[in-house]
Amino acid sequence: MKFKLLAAVIGIILLLIPDLGFTRKNGAPSNRVGAPTRAGDGSTCATNGCHDSFTLNAGAGTLTLTTPDRFEAGDTVDITLRIEQSDGVLFGFQATVRGVNDLVRSTGEILLTGGTKFSDALGEYITHSAAVANAGSAEWTFQWVAPDTDVQDIVVYAAAVSGNDGNAANQDYVYTANSSIPVRTSIENPDVPGAFELYAAYPNPFNSTATITYSLQHPEPVQFALYDGLGRLVKSLDEGYKQAGTHEILVSGDDLPTGTYYYRIHTPSSQKTHTLTRIR
Repeated sequence: MKFKLLAAVIGIILLLIPDLGFTRKNGAPSNRVGAPTRAGDGSTCATNGCHDSFTLNAGAGTLTLTTPDRFEAGDTVDITLRIEQSDGVLFGFQATVRGVNDLVRSTGEILLTGGTKFSDALGEYITHSAAVANAGSAEWTFQWVAPDTDVQDIVVYAAAVSGNDGNAANQDYVYTANSSIPVRTSIENPDVPGAFELYAAYPNPFNSTATITYSLQHPEPVQFALYDGLGRLVKSLDEGYKQAGTHEILVSGDDLPTGTYYYRIHTPSSQKTHTLTRIR
């Protein structure tokens, strides 16, 4: 009898706790952005039983990341996330920053801004300190400080939840996005011989083939490499000596599992990295 009474009391208490409702109102637990881990792809709120009513990125909403084109050692970088969903009424997010040379570790320092806090004691994951109640959209901006040494290209991973008005975790949508930011080098000045541009792959995400376009300011040898989400080399291609102008590389998805990849163009003067997503 005492056990039944205790269970009933606990049940009433749980029903009164608001944070067990949709879109954790006081922030997401760590590692919910889908970033790579040593065991493989990381988890999200759509895959760990928290908001798993729908497949990840299956809703009609969008999550966008706004980041600078380049950064330098010691720079303070603004990173903005915006989630939009017409029927959403409560929104939350989480983000982290990884170096492309070791995608399972964070790099630099994330700075908290208004309405944010850390999900972990190490400050690797930033999340909302209070979910945003707003009709149709929400936006957060935080800052990341690049390290002074051992600087490398980075990838920003983000996830956001669009909550409904049902006050329950089901029927919520989860979205993820990532954005790569290369390190600016002096060789990228257009007046410096050897500078080049690497453009976003198209289509991206892709199914059968994707086209990667790059442009050389001056003739030089070019190498292309494709890496998986853990930074492991998938394929390497020696393009050889290319003349100045625009060139294309075709990437076939026939032998690539679904997931996020990183492609890098390397010349004697510089290198640049972008992301590429394979879907079925």
